[in-house]
Parts: sequence; structure tokens; C-alpha cells
Amino acid sequence: YSLVLGVVVHMRNSVWKAAKQFPAVKFAIIDGAPANDKGDTENLPNVANLFFKEQEAGYLVGVIAATMEKDKVGKATHNTVCSMGGIPIPPVDRYIAGYQDAVKTISPSTTILNGYSNDFVDQAKGKEVGLNHISKNCDILFQVAGGSGLGYIAAAKEKGVYAIGVDADQIDVAPGTVITSALKRVNKAVYDTVQAVKDGKFKAGDNFFSAANDGIGYGKTDPVVPDDAKKAADQALADMKSGKLTPKDTVQVKG
Repeated sequence: YSLVLGVVVHMRNSVWKAAKQFPAVKFAIIDGAPANDKGDTENLPNVANLFFKEQEAGYLVGVIAATMEKDKVGKATHNTVCSMGGIPIPPVDRYIAGYQDAVKTISPSTTILNGYSNDFVDQAKGKEVGLNHISKNCDILFQVAGGSGLGYIAAAKEKGVYAIGVDADQIDVAPGTVITSALKRVNKAVYDTVQAVKDGKFKAGDNFFSAANDGIGYGKTDPVVPDDAKKAADQALADMKSGKLTPKDTVQVKG
């Protein structure tokens, strides 16, 4: 094969081993860099590390959530937003960091809660965190937890509050509950990497996907999301592209 793709950070050591064994084959890792048996990063000349500025996508949906809370739109009446990660690894926390940064910037009086299901699969764990957040008056729940996050969305649906999806457009997961999604365009990163191999322009080491190269965005919006919230998100996206806006990538509210 001309290119072998490893998906997510857990493939770091496997890709390192395979890439060392087959130096003529090109490899790429989504959300990671090759790591040796000690767990230390060891960049290789035939491995591309595909990273995303998830904080930018998190910021966009945070703009929408904050605007709705500030203006008390629909069910957003308690001035409280929440987020749940699966496991606190860098890609997860960057999403949450951007989300929190937007809320603190646009609606400083809004309360922010955060938690982790400590799982990327178990929906029951995600739902438990969601119900706990809703019991504390959370109006909008942002999930960054894969399959476990579906339980977080289910809690929002059950209790009649809003949710925000992640990675892909999840508005169809729970219509009327999911108001938008933070998009990480893994499809574009893979396409661009394949194209680079085809064109002889493969770049080993770190490759970043962000607003600047359309690597992030936000998904379709529910009708409840007002035009001014969408316009604010679009302006934030434009400001990221121009370099005027740099969202924080460190979680401020941990619990």
C-alpha cells in the first residue's frame, strides 16, 4: 500500500512499529504521532501526524450556546451550559476548552459545568453524567465522548433540554434536541493526505487542520438557533481564518 492510516491516539505505538518495519510505506495517524515502546513521541520520515485545532470547533458551538443563554432563547433559561468528555485526553479537552472560552467571552455571567464519563463507549455512563448536569439546571449539553456521548444526548432528550454533537454532524441523532455540532473534518484530513501522497507532496511530522484550511467548522443548526447566533459563529470562524481570534486550548472549568 502507498499509505496506511491509523485512527486515534491509541494507534501511536502500532504505527511506530509498522513504520519502522516498512520504511518504504507511508503512514498517517489521526490525532497522534508515532510513539516508541516507552510511550515517547518519535517522529519518523514516513509518518504524517494529523492534528486538529479542536478548540476552534468548540469555540464555534460555544458562541451559539452562549448567545442563546444570554438572550434566553427557547429552553435556554437557566443561564447554565455544560460539557462532558469521554476521557481527558488532549483532543477532547481542546474541544471543551474552546467551548468554555467562547461562553466566558460572550456571556461571562453564564455558569459552566464540566464532567467526564471516563468512557468512549458506555452510553449509560454518559447518560448518568447528563442527568446530573441537568439536575444542576444545565440547558445546553455539549458531548465530546463518542458512543458514551450518545447517552449524554439521550439525557438531554429525556429531560427536554438542548444538546450539541461532536466530530460529525449529529443533528439527526435527536432532532429537536441536538441544536448543532462541532465538526472535526477528519474526511478532509484523510483526503488531503491521500492527495499529497498521490502528488508526491507527502509531509511527515505534524500536519494541522484548522479554520485556516477548512479542517473544522460547525454543523447544521436546529430552527431554534437564532440568526444572530449563527452570524456570531460565522464571524468567529472568519476571525479564526484571518488570525484575529485564537481560542484557548486549556480547560478552565474542570468540574
